[in-house]
Amino acid sequence: MPMPVRKQGEATHNTMRRTAAEQLAIPEHTVAVSSTGIIGLDMPMNHIIPNIPKLKLEAGEEAVAAFNESI
Repeated sequence: MPMPVRKQGEATHNTMRRTAAEQLAIPEHTVAVSSTGIIGLDMPMNHIIPNIPKLKLEAGEEAVAAFNESI
């Protein structure tokens, strides 16, 4: 049985936050996920998670654009 939408959104949010915090070597509680997508639709995690390693605290426009494109 599929996970309820709210629970799936929370799981997606937590995965993005944890992965970004690990990549940036910062505390997880300091990462804010600004969007969890369109209500009722799954986030394209297969595009997002592989691009998180491109993030750097001092990311330039190219890295930011690549991450934005992944969404």
